[in-house]
Amino acid sequence: MMPLKPLGQETQLREVLETIPDHARRLGLNEFEAFAYSKSSRYLMIDTNRINSATVVESTGLSIRVVRDARAGASFCSSFRSKDIERCMRSAKALTASNQPDLDWPGFPCSKGKYPEVKGLFDSGLISLELDGLKDMAETMIEGARSVAEPISVTLGGVECSIQSTGVLNSSGIEAHRRETALQAFCVSLWGSGSSVTAESAQGSMSRSTNMDFEKIGRNSAEIALKSSVIAGSHTGECDVVFSPAALGDSDSGLLNIMMQKSLSGQSVIRKNSFLSELLGEQIAPKELTIYDNPVLSGAGGSKQFDDEGMPTKKKTLIKEGVVNGFVWDNYYGAKAHRSSTGNAVRNLLTGAVSSSPLNLQIRPGSGMLEDLVAEVDDGYLVWSGQGVHTSNLETGDFSFVANPGLKIRKGQIVGGVRGVMISGNLLELIKGISRIGADITDYGNNLMPSIRFSNVKVTTG
Repeated sequence: MMPLKPLGQETQLREVLETIPDHARRLGLNEFEAFAYSKSSRYLMIDTNRINSATVVESTGLSIRVVRDARAGASFCSSFRSKDIERCMRSAKALTASNQPDLDWPGFPCSKGKYPEVKGLFDSGLISLELDGLKDMAETMIEGARSVAEPISVTLGGVECSIQSTGVLNSSGIEAHRRETALQAFCVSLWGSGSSVTAESAQGSMSRSTNMDFEKIGRNSAEIALKSSVIAGSHTGECDVVFSPAALGDSDSGLLNIMMQKSLSGQSVIRKNSFLSELLGEQIAPKELTIYDNPVLSGAGGSKQFDDEGMPTKKKTLIKEGVVNGFVWDNYYGAKAHRSSTGNAVRNLLTGAVSSSPLNLQIRPGSGMLEDLVAEVDDGYLVWSGQGVHTSNLETGDFSFVANPGLKIRKGQIVGGVRGVMISGNLLELIKGISRIGADITDYGNNLMPSIRFSNVKVTTG
């Protein structure tokens, strides 16, 4: 199988974007924007200790926004053929007739600043990585998990390698291009068989290069499954709770990722649906907590030179030593708030809607690994992952979810798994109780998260 070809991707993308002004001119459009990507992916899926599928996917996409008399329209197509591009732009133009004028429309953004040099986003080693190489990675992950104990089974997992070229062009003079590589892996393990099994324990990570410890990913997943095989007693009350990096940063179930991504968005602040809306300049957490949006960090999964509107990115301190220091803005909502874009536009490709969000949320690391945080707990719990975190209330900060897997800690040791343990409260109260931040950072693609220990957390048992 041939290696991935980034040069062809990038050349094709540039050629497509170069045609956009001509298409717009023929349709009488003066305000327009195009966001295009071309992506090549190879991935292997694991099912019940075996690699059960290998897939190669080539995908392209073009999202077009146009504005006529302050009326916006957007359309998307997955083809780069000239007739499809014109059809896509015609669809966007047609939608402007049915939309109301937006009197707050500031125009498409323009940028006179230079794009930052962000290192480590592209690794030529991933370009030449073929399916046999991915197979070795996946098998190493399985072996790492199964080496922990005989009854451990890897129920699900995968390894994906991708290369993507992205470009943005608009009528205000922005034209930006980038290329990037990514390697992602995850492993889900459980202990036991038949009806006597533990909760599934997942571990995953992302890298821009081949530098990933697959054996460790598998082993960490299996060790939590093994520790869950002994059922420990639990009790209702308030106590110390350690959250793993996954419990805080996972894209689907990470508490801080889910709540902070939206709540630190300027769009949410303008709409008054962020629990941080009225807290700018207020101390909300101990001085140990500093949160950045750092999309210029070398080699990070969420790093990039420009946002989805083509604006330059930069590092921003959003919470500084426990004080709310600022929010992130795209062009539109920044203008509504009389602020400049911070280079944080994110785009829904299918609808064309643009909003603001942190691109690479980063908590300043403290010291120690997860086991060090656990060692300081006399009577409490470890939350490895949360079930139901997505139901958290972003307007109030309230949350309630089941620790799954959850583990009992006694005298600094994990003594077994717990079932039906509910963790609930308000995020502002939770982060006030931060007692230690770890240094065990995991990259989840749009955030870098350590383990954190919290005090006085409300725990309810069944």
